[in-house]
Amino acid sequence: PEIGTTAPAFTVNVVGDDYAEGSTVSLTELKGQKVVLIFYPKDGTPGWTIQVKAIRDRWEEIQDKAKVFGVSADSEKSHRKFIDKQALPFPLISDESKELVSAYGVWVEKSLFGKKCLFPNTD
Repeated sequence: PEIGTTAPAFTVNVVGDDYAEGSTVSLTELKGQKVVLIFYPKDGTPGWTIQVKAIRDRWEEIQDKAKVFGVSADSEKSHRKFIDKQALPFPLISDESKELVSAYGVWVEKSLFGKKCLFPNTD
């Protein structure tokens, strides 16, 4: 979304931190809070692992400034394993349907060998 526009609404599955397995979170319930959505391609990718460790290691400086969520199309099961492996203090959103990443323009539809697929937006 463009700066100054309303963020797209969402209700999605989330795991980690205060969210038990099978929980959801919506933008409506976060209203009035500063929210940071960190979109990334996949649990365990080298770049994301480096970034998530940096966030984890500076969590005391970050935690009171905003509600932070990592967002990818991975399953809740994958997220739980990644959270446990990296000792993450913040939750991860499971957007398997790719509705959230599409609504925020993070993933876009492109053609690959004549087949339409969703890919991370690199524009």
